[in-house]
Amino acid sequence: MILKKNTSAILTIASIALIIGAIVILAYDKNREIIINILILFQNKLFGDSGLSSFEPLTAFWVFVFFIICLFLLVIIIGKFSNFLSVVREEKTMGFYGTNFTNHVVIIGWDSFAKSIVEILISAKRQVAVITEERPSIELMYGEFSRAQLFALHSAYDNFNLFRKANIDKSNIVFINLRSDSENLVEVINLKRDYPNLKFVVVLDEIELKDTFIKAGVSYVLSKNEIASKLIASFIFEPDVAYFNNDLLSGAESEDDYDIQEYFVVKNNPYLNQTFGKLFDDIRNRFRSLPIGISKPAKDGREIIKLPDANTIIQEGDYIIFINNGKSAKDISQLFGVNEGLLH
Repeated sequence: MILKKNTSAILTIASIALIIGAIVILAYDKNREIIINILILFQNKLFGDSGLSSFEPLTAFWVFVFFIICLFLLVIIIGKFSNFLSVVREEKTMGFYGTNFTNHVVIIGWDSFAKSIVEILISAKRQVAVITEERPSIELMYGEFSRAQLFALHSAYDNFNLFRKANIDKSNIVFINLRSDSENLVEVINLKRDYPNLKFVVVLDEIELKDTFIKAGVSYVLSKNEIASKLIASFIFEPDVAYFNNDLLSGAESEDDYDIQEYFVVKNNPYLNQTFGKLFDDIRNRFRSLPIGISKPAKDGREIIKLPDANTIIQEGDYIIFINNGKSAKDISQLFGVNEGLLH
């Protein structure tokens, strides 16, 4: 529909421009006879045998009148075309034309907390789609983040069909970030109905609701208060450990930044079917990186093995957990043939 409207507008403007061009050429005597014949042909095609086509060739006065009419029509058409382009730009900004992001993170609900998460995800080279009811927030997002890394969709939180514009069914995980735990729970239940294969992460205000969210199908349930209380308690009696933990929770971009990261083991991984001990020695000697754990598939999700035994076998589908700096993160990613983070 948009293409047809676009083509029609361009052809109309082009036709009127040709007519005006012909009228301007009438100012030159050597072209007058040719152009008058063109205008006669035009009026014959326009009026046919109605009798209006039988009057004498246009005089200078009528040429001028015709020029004014064409100019007036041209102004109207340009105005309408400009409005059409404005509508297209607005609809694109609001995300109505969709995105081709896949294996990305979808965030439902926008606030300062969501913004902080997006900053970390984008620094880790992850693409993010944000669904929000707040139209002004979208302009602020695009002012700070690249469209190649962030897609914003303006939608009501219960318009689940429109969520397809954010490729939510092809996302890696969905973070529900609405105003209250009850709203988050309702959103999860409704989304599970339309998108049963989605993985969800929710941060709760009340940790007592954790079991309820897990039963509703949420993969990862966290509590702001629980995380904050542990970090604050650590600062009180072991501040150096707290500073170290806080640094590890931040993204690693330079050689002086450290981060805890995980990488998926694929078929062509050089350490497939090797022992954790071999991986540990090789990685520690070759890079400034420290393997600290393995996440393996389990019946109820995944089992995290902290500081595994040296004889633990690395298998396809495992995640290896490292402490990396900015440089070693790139080296490990290249060695494993995958980017940091969840792939499945």
